[in-house]
Amino acid sequence: TPHFNVLNNAFSTATANLGPDGASYASALHPPVGGGANQTNLPATASDLTMTALETAVTDIMNFTDDQGLRIYIRPKRLIIPTALWAVARKILETPQAVGSADNDKNVVQGLVETVVSP
Repeated sequence: TPHFNVLNNAFSTATANLGPDGASYASALHPPVGGGANQTNLPATASDLTMTALETAVTDIMNFTDDQGLRIYIRPKRLIIPTALWAVARKILETPQAVGSADNDKNVVQGLVETVVSP
């Protein structure tokens, strides 16, 4: 569907697929409106979908700043995943304890975001 074209082309540098700041949507080089250092919406290291990776992503999102370096209140709402990862996402987001751990730690991402499975 056309709604998924933004995700399907998120890494594309073709002019038709760039965001309003002139960078691809998935880019480490988003120029702030008021100038200053570029901002990123990519993880420091690419990773598979794991509980640790999701915790890191949530923390990174919570630390987003505006063009003056001030933190903005932003929280993730949805985790958009391919059909191949639906089971992994459910294990991570719907289990009360930390996934893959015998320590009985609380799952801090349980119920945090809505999961959307992309065709």
